[in-house]
Amino acid sequence: MNSREAVEQTLYEQLRTSPEQIDDDALWRAAEDDCTGLQMQLVVDVGMAAVDAYDATGRPVLLVVAMNRLGLVLDTMNEGESSHGDIATTLGNALRAAAEAFDEADLLDDAVRACRLATEGSGRANPAYWSNLSHALRARDVGGDLPEAIECARRAVELAGDGHRDRAMFASTLGAMLVQEFVRTGHRQQLIDAVDVSHEAATVAVAGDADLPTYWSNLSLTQRLLGEELRDAALLGGAVESGETAVGASAVESQLGPLMMLKSALLARYEFLGDPADLDRAAVVSGQAVELCGGPAEAPPEILAGHAVCLALRYELFEESTDLDTALGLARAAVHGEPERSRHASTLANILSTRYDRDGDVADLDEAIELIEESAAVDGASQALLLSNLGAALLARHESASLPGDLEASIDALDRALELTTDSGLDEAALLANAANAHSARFERDGTVADLERALELTRDALEVLPPNSPDRPAILANTSLAWRQRFELLGDAEDLDRAIATGEEALAGSRGTARTHILAELSACRRTLFSASGDEADLSWALATAQQVADDTRPGEPARCGRFSNLAACLLARYEVRADLVSLDQAVRAARVANAETAGPLTSGAAATNLGNCLLTRFELRGAPEDLDEAIVTSRRAVAVTPHTSPFRAGRLSNLANVLRAGAITAADPAAADEAVAVAREATEATSDRDPALPAYLSNLALALTTRYHVGERTTDLDEAVETFRRAVELAGNGHPDHKLYRSNLGMALRQRGEATESPADVDESVAVLQAVISSYWADHPDRAPLLLGLGNALATRFEQSGAVDDLAAALAAWDEAIDVRASSPGIRVLAAEALAEASAQQGDWSGATAAYARLMRLLPTVAWHGLARQSRESVLAGLQEKSGTAAAMAIESADPAVGIEALETGRSVSWQQSLNLRRDLDRVRGYSPVMADRLIEIAGLLGSSPSNVVDAHVGG
Repeated sequence: MNSREAVEQTLYEQLRTSPEQIDDDALWRAAEDDCTGLQMQLVVDVGMAAVDAYDATGRPVLLVVAMNRLGLVLDTMNEGESSHGDIATTLGNALRAAAEAFDEADLLDDAVRACRLATEGSGRANPAYWSNLSHALRARDVGGDLPEAIECARRAVELAGDGHRDRAMFASTLGAMLVQEFVRTGHRQQLIDAVDVSHEAATVAVAGDADLPTYWSNLSLTQRLLGEELRDAALLGGAVESGETAVGASAVESQLGPLMMLKSALLARYEFLGDPADLDRAAVVSGQAVELCGGPAEAPPEILAGHAVCLALRYELFEESTDLDTALGLARAAVHGEPERSRHASTLANILSTRYDRDGDVADLDEAIELIEESAAVDGASQALLLSNLGAALLARHESASLPGDLEASIDALDRALELTTDSGLDEAALLANAANAHSARFERDGTVADLERALELTRDALEVLPPNSPDRPAILANTSLAWRQRFELLGDAEDLDRAIATGEEALAGSRGTARTHILAELSACRRTLFSASGDEADLSWALATAQQVADDTRPGEPARCGRFSNLAACLLARYEVRADLVSLDQAVRAARVANAETAGPLTSGAAATNLGNCLLTRFELRGAPEDLDEAIVTSRRAVAVTPHTSPFRAGRLSNLANVLRAGAITAADPAAADEAVAVAREATEATSDRDPALPAYLSNLALALTTRYHVGERTTDLDEAVETFRRAVELAGNGHPDHKLYRSNLGMALRQRGEATESPADVDESVAVLQAVISSYWADHPDRAPLLLGLGNALATRFEQSGAVDDLAAALAAWDEAIDVRASSPGIRVLAAEALAEASAQQGDWSGATAAYARLMRLLPTVAWHGLARQSRESVLAGLQEKSGTAAAMAIESADPAVGIEALETGRSVSWQQSLNLRRDLDRVRGYSPVMADRLIEIAGLLGSSPSNVVDAHVGG
């Protein structure tokens, strides 16, 4: 043995016994040695030993040594030599490993050539050679390499035959390649074949095979993918079972890969069947993976992100804030620990968006949008998913802060994502749902029907993609319900409202957690809308009970809180209007104030402001507190100001503002306010199509504004237009409309006014007929009955003045008499009825009847100047009624009943004093029964004595 061979022999011994002790410089020198002329078997031995040493140490320079030696030997050999195939395939494997280690793709061409030599020589029936060629082709993956790699892998399985020790490995490799090709082409048969061969690999592996966990993990992967593709619960169940088997077959220190595969299978089955146990198990398994890595500080980004996703999903189901906070910390660590930030930025962004839903901090959305925009600029592999998430985050920020351009940017991102996506699974369903939400939001802003139709189309597509029991399905159904309701409100088609309710109920049946609360809120709004359309009080009762439950379950600061309390206020106001329940009216004001105190986007805050204005106006009309009217004007103006001119909701808010302005014009006898009320109400009607079911209400409000302007300006042309406008409202509403009788009663009032102004008997006759018909439909103590009776009495009195028919006068007196006793109605209306009865009685010389009517009027004074008004307001009201006590006294003298006159005078001057005395009653006897109650009464008396403007809101309970 010469010196060169001795050196080579020494290298061989070192590679076999202690490769880690050879320094890199020595190995690089060895790799550059020219071994020509040396004994070929020794050179082969060194090359093979270098490969084994690389497998043991992972030092890439050993691959260079192997390539040098084996390449030289292969060049000198003939294909027929017995070791030719082994050397060629080993060289091919070394070249493939070196290509990866040194990032030298050109080496893969050499690797393929070497492995192909092995299969073309005497070893063409050797399955290992075909398997190695398949690996080399798969690694190169140029042009048709992957299909050829699959055929080579298939050939390896066939050649191995039953009982071959490596058949399981060959089959598992084939399964992995088939999965890769399926992902590329979408051909389902490749996935079916992958499941078959992966199942074979797992079941034919010999006991003790170190790769057994890998085989079961690969089977779990293929079963999961095929289960998702076919929507097959049995396959997904098989994926979970295979994943569990993989974990069980692994040593604890080797469980990381199987644990993550099991986590993916559990999540897939959860997304298909919606079983919370699967999600909880996935969170536990992913947590075990994190701990196996040494905890969050040591775990790689992929493991951290996987656990974060599970915890975030579990938060959405069970609302355990700890899960969300932990998920956010893990996702941040994954992003910051990843050299390519974009890889897990989408996960972090989604969790930030979820925290925004919980806490309402727009800064979370800002950060989420920044993260996704940064990722989308560099990540081409998941562009569609990133753009979908970006669109959702931009939409959420639009709804919260209404930043310029957010909505259009959201729709643009989602449209681009739709163009890029070829998936038909859960990611596509989420994308379609996000796009639907964005188009629905643009409809709310611009009122374009095409956006609403597009939203419905997209939600239908999303539902077709989703599995029937997917936990994401209820939320998409809820958004579909919203779109149907919006279309009903726009076009008035009753079938759309039926669809909205049916879709919402379907969503509710499969919902849990936060999604259930969201769906209940939407169903409450649907049933309230149905009540407005049909008048069935059962719908209102359900809507109100549900709205209260939803409001109670919504924490302060949640972005949804404003809209939910606003809906509650609307339901409570409707119940007051139906039942004359005064407690409901005060509760409506309280709920509306809660809604307005919350931070919300312009559309939601606009709805909340207009609801508060309606509630305050209604209470002002009942109790006359100027503070309520002042606040109603401010909030109603704000509602219009924040609503885009293109919004389909603007007309309704303009009409509501017109009502409030009209009340202000009446109170202050202000012609300018009346002019503005008419202009605003007219703008609302002109912006509304004839098909809009809200048009009759807007027309009625315009007509009311016109009658108000007549009162302060006495232009009969206003009355003419008011009558015709009321007629149009009645005609459009139809007999089945719940507000039909309201519009008819308004028409009756306007006809009476015009009949009196123009001395038209026909108008007065029609007024009497209309008002009598409407009154007969109300029960005795309905709050609307008193103003109708007052109006009927006025109409009958006008007809008496025109015709002299004594029966009309008697009927007028009876109508006013009845109006005085409607306790649920406004005290101010009852006072007007009492005054009309007294004056008409006096005009007929019935001093006794006039005295009795004025006595009843005086007894109403404490209810007109009630404790709910501020002291200054009470004194102002009483000052306006002081002359009534003098008139009452005069009537009493005329009727020879001076005692009643003295009582009237005393009542007129002592209302405030008597109220103060009532607040200072001795409560010692009460204290003897209940000290707590006595203390509470003293507290209430103190509050009433101070008469703050919002005293009725001092206690927010029930």
